[in-house]
Amino acid sequence: MLAIAALASCSKQDFIDPPSPNPQEGEKMLVNITLSSGEITKASGAATTAEDKTISNVTVFFLNATDQIVSRQYVTGASLTDDPDNAGVKKATVETRTTATKMMVIANIGEDRTATGGTLNVATRSQLVNVVQDLVNTDNPPLPVQVKGDVLMSGEGNVSEMVADPAGGASTATAAVTLDYIAAKITLSKIELGAQVLGVYGTDFKFTRAFLLNVQTKSHYFPTANSYIPDPKAYANGVAWEAAWGADPGYPVVADFNQALNFPDMTAAKTDIAHWYVFENDPATVDPTNHPTILAVEVEWTKTKADADAGVSEEKVMKMFNVIFAPGDKGVIKAGQAYNVALTFNGDFRPESDGGNGGGGDDNPDQPNISANVSISVTPADWTDTPTEKPFE
Repeated sequence: MLAIAALASCSKQDFIDPPSPNPQEGEKMLVNITLSSGEITKASGAATTAEDKTISNVTVFFLNATDQIVSRQYVTGASLTDDPDNAGVKKATVETRTTATKMMVIANIGEDRTATGGTLNVATRSQLVNVVQDLVNTDNPPLPVQVKGDVLMSGEGNVSEMVADPAGGASTATAAVTLDYIAAKITLSKIELGAQVLGVYGTDFKFTRAFLLNVQTKSHYFPTANSYIPDPKAYANGVAWEAAWGADPGYPVVADFNQALNFPDMTAAKTDIAHWYVFENDPATVDPTNHPTILAVEVEWTKTKADADAGVSEEKVMKMFNVIFAPGDKGVIKAGQAYNVALTFNGDFRPESDGGNGGGGDDNPDQPNISANVSISVTPADWTDTPTEKPFE
């Protein structure tokens, strides 16, 4: 969580007056906002805590006691200055009115949406909390909007200690806001071979890709009853659906939700492989009909070794090792939580004629691995602690 503090005094800004016959909303105030932070969808490697905490821009709303928005302003990165006394702290100056009693802030939208026709051209708290943000844009192909330096955050707090200047100058006030991450983060932090693994890497088996399925792509900026999930939800996949997996759900394919795995060898563990930012998802079970978010690691397995003398051709098949974020497996994806996924493979990847079984992987990426000899650990990153562990035996 990130902290924001505001100090108010007098200036110029676009304001929102309540509908007639109500009077104008108080006097104008200049507000000096202090944003406490450091300065992040998919990217190779792991995103650092400082990258996650980056505040690149903010949209600020001030509300009166009846939850009418009295002012709103988009503050660009160019208008954010460093606090020389506090590392990682940003400052900006905006205006509001003396009737403001609350402040609501959204960080890292990346553009001004408060003008006429914009999705944040809203006049009340109720309208603001009902606005929906998409995780991916409408480009062809679609791209995610959550990337390093632009992780969405929001928060709200009260304006307090309003003091009028007896000499007729600027009023002052303070406000404190704690920002929470709207997205969650999944990091594929490690893939390694355990001491019990059977088969020759690169000959009998190799890792090919890691991808996400059923990524929930809609979110509110502010939670209701501790949930950011809107109704209806929407989903995207990281790879095109294959006929062998069953009925195609028809979701958009977002290439950034797929990471190629090109390991020449596995003599040492591979770490900090990829990370993705996703929105909250709340499936009831691991059943595919509930659309749980899934991280699938694909292995190419040599099921049948070629034997020219016996007239046998080589056969390679894909096996899936699936981390399912749902009750009964890793639990649901929650906003503000980071999931570090570490995989240790101990299965038998020898050809079938030698007793191998593809390491116990499944043919489909949306099914629980019942017999996979993979130890899967999901531990918290530096967001909200959500430790979880599960061995696949």
